[in-house]
Amino acid sequence: MAEMENKLRVKYMPEQRQLERDLQAADQRAAVQTGLQLEREYGGQRTLEGLRRQYEASPQAYALNRGLGDQMTRQFERLYGANPYASVEPQVAFAPTRPPVDYLGNVRPPEILSPTYDLDLAGLIARNEAAKKVTTQKFNNREI
Repeated sequence: MAEMENKLRVKYMPEQRQLERDLQAADQRAAVQTGLQLEREYGGQRTLEGLRRQYEASPQAYALNRGLGDQMTRQFERLYGANPYASVEPQVAFAPTRPPVDYLGNVRPPEILSPTYDLDLAGLIARNEAAKKVTTQKFNNREI
């Protein structure tokens, strides 16, 4: 039995390893493509958010990483005689950023956007009861 197992292992193990390498390469390719798509979609905001979280977690590590990044940039320039960004396509190095989204820009009526709060408790309860009656009526009429 062991002899047959060894024959099968010799026969199929290289294929198994190659299949595992291929699958791992496909996984890595998919992860890289997803990362590039996210970076293209969200641009600098995602990077800034990551830097902000890194700084909040550990200001010392943040400062160290920024310093190491600057040092690597200078070493790249010294070694290759060109800015690191010059070795990358411009649309990748300087991704176009989308304008910020104004979620409240088209909220109408303006009372929703900036409500006024009054502390007239009796009026508040009366409005609440009236709203309950309207909602109950709509529910009974199968409108909601």
